Amino acid sequence: MLCFSCIAWSEVNDTLNIIPKEEISKIEEKIHEIYHKKKVKVYVNTLTEGEGFQVADPERTVILNISRDKTTQVKVALRFSKDIDIEEEQSKMDLSLDNASSVLIGGKPAEYILQVLDGVEYLLENVEISEPEILMQEAEEREEFQKGIVISLGVILLLLLKIGYDFWKKKKRKQQGKI
Repeated sequence: MLCFSCIAWSEVNDTLNIIPKEEISKIEEKIHEIYHKKKVKVYVNTLTEGEGFQVADPERTVILNISRDKTTQVKVALRFSKDIDIEEEQSKMDLSLDNASSVLIGGKPAEYILQVLDGVEYLLENVEISEPEILMQEAEEREEFQKGIVISLGVILLLLLKIGYDFWKKKKRKQQGKI
């Protein structure tokens, strides 16, 4: 089996040419709507069996792959990135895919995709999306930096107190020596 990978540059990759051109804009509009509401990237792909799909930044991502084998049997795979916790909602998503499958079988791939995207949008409203690891790493680095600053300021303060105390002690000795 030949595995072909492509880097995603757009949201809809119709390599099988099963989506009518006028419907692609509706799908892209729905994808942009989801992105603006939840900041989640959605990729829709139609592929022949054995082809793969890869994204450059797999965080906050949903991928819908519709593949067809040589017998024209259609397979659908909906994948969520690890930072989107759909475990509790998986049964609802499976039900949404099953309910919409009759539309795909009926030869209306664009309508099927839009129904699935509606289900994805609803699901994203009800699940927790973890912060991307990059943001978490930046927060940890910032926290460590702040700790370093606090420690440095503490050391400087202690040094100033020690210098002030030594100065005061020296001044007191001079006053006692004059008496």
